Amino acid sequence: MDPKKETNKRRASLEITRAVSTRPWIGDVSFNVASVGAQRTNKNPIPYATEIHATRYQYSFALSGDDVKSEWKGLALDGLASLRRVAGNHSRFLYDFSPESIVLRVTHDPAPRILYCFREEGDTIDLKNLAKRVASGDVKAEELILGGEIASEQDAIELKTKGATVFPGIKAAVEDAKKRIGKSA
Repeated sequence: MDPKKETNKRRASLEITRAVSTRPWIGDVSFNVASVGAQRTNKNPIPYATEIHATRYQYSFALSGDDVKSEWKGLALDGLASLRRVAGNHSRFLYDFSPESIVLRVTHDPAPRILYCFREEGDTIDLKNLAKRVASGDVKAEELILGGEIASEQDAIELKTKGATVFPGIKAAVEDAKKRIGKSA
């Protein structure tokens, strides 16, 4: 490495992409009023508006190989599979932030190659972009673990025939990934 031409940096132990909606925001806004006495300095109700985006989001994460112990990777996977709450109106309303579907890839390949692989068509999600990556040879199907509602979709069924592991539930997919990580450590 030439320090004058390259940056000497390391990858983070946990890398996360931005959450991206699977469909465009159509602009729902609700008008609300805070309770009387919500602020100590003002006894009047306080109006405010809240943007509402009822859609699916997809995000990706990577756990770097040698930087993170296998048991910590397992805890991180458990946490992602069981998201409880996200900042916002969580104190007023109940939202389920746990994943509906999950795609995991256990690999030594430094490039993720599966970022934003979900695509929404009508009321369903497909994995056509991921299937193209597998068909092209960029991603080995054997490295993939699919779980959740996506398991019954045609793309997941086809990926299973090519060697991907498919589970009807999120937790089973995460457990399989944890076993693979333990073996590869």
